[in-house]
Amino acid sequence: MSRRRSPYFLGVIGIACLLIAAIVWHGRSIVSAQAPRYDLLIRNGTVVDGTGGPGVRADVAVTGDTIVALAPGVTAAARRTIDAQGLVVAPGFIDMHTHSDSSLIEDGRAASFLMQGVTTELLGEHTSAGPILGKAERGIFSLTEDAKTKAPAPDWTTLGGYFKKLEARGISINVASYVGSGQVRACVVGYENRPATPDELEQMKTLVADAMRDGAVGLSSGLAYVPNIYATTDELTALARVAAEHGGFYGTHLRGGTREDQLAGLKEALAIAEGAKAPLEIIHVNSTAGGRIGEFAALIEAARARGLDITANFYPYTAGMSFLRSLLPAWAQEGGTEAMLARLRNPEDRARIQQTLGQSDPARWQRTYVSSTNRAIDGKTIADLAAARQVEPAVALMDIVLEEGGYAFYISFGNTEENLKKGMVLPWVHFGSDGAAVTIDTFKGGKPHPRFFGTFARVLGKYVREERALTLEQAVHKMTLLSARRLGFDDRGQIAIGRKADLVVFDPQTVTDRATFENPLQYATGVQYVLVNGTVVVDKGAHTGAKPGRVLRHKG
Repeated sequence: MSRRRSPYFLGVIGIACLLIAAIVWHGRSIVSAQAPRYDLLIRNGTVVDGTGGPGVRADVAVTGDTIVALAPGVTAAARRTIDAQGLVVAPGFIDMHTHSDSSLIEDGRAASFLMQGVTTELLGEHTSAGPILGKAERGIFSLTEDAKTKAPAPDWTTLGGYFKKLEARGISINVASYVGSGQVRACVVGYENRPATPDELEQMKTLVADAMRDGAVGLSSGLAYVPNIYATTDELTALARVAAEHGGFYGTHLRGGTREDQLAGLKEALAIAEGAKAPLEIIHVNSTAGGRIGEFAALIEAARARGLDITANFYPYTAGMSFLRSLLPAWAQEGGTEAMLARLRNPEDRARIQQTLGQSDPARWQRTYVSSTNRAIDGKTIADLAAARQVEPAVALMDIVLEEGGYAFYISFGNTEENLKKGMVLPWVHFGSDGAAVTIDTFKGGKPHPRFFGTFARVLGKYVREERALTLEQAVHKMTLLSARRLGFDDRGQIAIGRKADLVVFDPQTVTDRATFENPLQYATGVQYVLVNGTVVVDKGAHTGAKPGRVLRHKG
């Protein structure tokens, strides 16, 4: 016999069920609201997105290595939230000209660059890290040992092998690389002062094609250095054509010397780019143009008007830095390092070199400072060292190169602030430090150029905030999207949904380069946070030790 339930009882049961369902649903909602939706959320900052447009207040959310939200007032939970109130959020800066090929193998933390906000660097001017085959010298310059000591011989033979070595060791910064025309010439022709034979040229073209398939962004040349100084225009055009056929560009440190030579070097580069049908990147146009930036700009803009794709990089200092050996006559450097050192020991060759260098302007030696020898002579001029040694400046130079095994550097002042300001505002100019990514606690390279530590912070502090030569948005565009486009990396250089989370958060009122010529080993300040591929590498102004950097291979 069934017992009939009253309507009141059924009503109570129904209400109870609804209450339980509501509580369960509400509980799920609380759990859902609290579950992190993003890995990282940067809130309340002024986003300067890299396009050159004005900064806007917005939040940036990151999941994994990718930007997934960009809007004001993002409210979803994140595993970590950074309050960027009063700070600028920008794409990670791209350094378009560096020499970190060996320093990253020795210490991949790259602190000198990351503390400025640099998240990607371009290696490989003329002597790239690969290929290392045939007649090429196998020693690489060390920055963590005594300056005249070579690092252990590379255990790779190709650019692709170098890339794998970097990835295996771990790096905190992203890396791209040229294949150097001087490097492939060294492999095939060696360090001889002669044209390549037709067969040698074909071998060199094959090496360039192989490196492009390994992921090189293009072909580079350094036409002030051995062995590139011996290359003809036709040779360089043929090699640049191979790079262009693989989607790459041609980057060049121009031939130069006298004022007339500098303009001739630019005209040669334009001819190579036109003949190869290759986009052109002029390396450190501030130093190769010197006081002729106006004349350089006129020639470049005329070429751009007729269809050439030309950009140039720039560092914001009136002094440059290079190998001291590069001041020797080209014939004295022929045959490689050991042959050069043998000449510096030979009385007859020394007399010939001294005669050539003796024709230089004596004032030159007063503004040429020895650098990165890790010795007491660092920071002293050739003129002062010559006086102390009671010899002619040419003799002092030869002796220092010999004493340092060919691995001394020099810093020389030859530009003006006026020229720097004229050049950096040009719309096709972006920034490259011409330095190396190093970390102070392992660096043993003496006193390098302060550009190792200060280039990008100097632009933001001195030339944006103090001198007002550029707007903040112009500077960030030049440091980011303009450079990413030249490299062919369409997933970087801009803050936008779907782009890689290479980001820098800095204080526009305090960002400053602290490195000086007298005391260069000082990190920049004012950069609070840096993300590389979504991982925080600089946290509240300190390096975290994380190594999320990648080799960025050009896809062709």
